[in-house]
Amino acid sequence: MPLTDNVKLTPRNAAALAKYAGLVGLTPERFLNRFLKDHFVEQFEDYYDNANAEFYLGTFVLKNRAIAERLAA
Repeated sequence: MPLTDNVKLTPRNAAALAKYAGLVGLTPERFLNRFLKDHFVEQFEDYYDNANAEFYLGTFVLKNRAIAERLAA
């Protein structure tokens, strides 16, 4: 099953998603997809050449060297 078919939101995130989707008259699914496009995909794909992906991914504590090397590559 693809990740998109079984995403588990925390109760707090699910409530916020429902609240803001309702405010603009969208389903939570449509709101989340638009939010991800606007604030994740476009930012992480460096459409604006701003290194947001590198900055954000650099904030994670990595479990081992192999993960760190994959990220560095």
